[in-house]
Amino acid sequence: MTNEHTHRPIVLVGPPGVGKSAVGEILAERLAIAFVDIDAEIVRRAGQDIKTIFRVSGEPAFRAIEEQVVAETLAVPVARVVALGGGAVISARTRGLLRDHRVISLAVDIDEGFGRVRRSSARPLLSGDDQRAAYQRMLEARAPLYASVGTLRIDTTEMTVADTVRAVMVELSSRQDWS
Repeated sequence: MTNEHTHRPIVLVGPPGVGKSAVGEILAERLAIAFVDIDAEIVRRAGQDIKTIFRVSGEPAFRAIEEQVVAETLAVPVARVVALGGGAVISARTRGLLRDHRVISLAVDIDEGFGRVRRSSARPLLSGDDQRAAYQRMLEARAPLYASVGTLRIDTTEMTVADTVRAVMVELSSRQDWS
């Protein structure tokens, strides 16, 4: 690993419930590089959880913070794994920043993804009476955005976190443009 690619982050994108944080943490450990979870960084900087930020300041304010944290994180030319929040790709600025990075789009089908997130109270966009329908709408609206930024796509639907990490490692070792 001696070219300019080694100094760029590996960025994980995908919907809520796909495993970006869990996969990212283990992947970073396996690669012996740092891990940055954008949602956790937002919580750290704001001193509030994401649900509170949404409730108190609204989604536009949260997205502005998210966009800034992503921009600052990706501006540092260091090899690390970065897990973006599920909605980060909504921002055209963020999508533009991702063009210069190694981006892995993790995918999941609606039933599996919703099954993974339905018990979480920390998902402010998945509240209300029909959370499955909300999740489906979110997934359908964002799927083209994930696809547009992802250099590589891995479907995690029938995979454990360990399976997903192995799949990513295989892809990383086989991609000369990423080594």
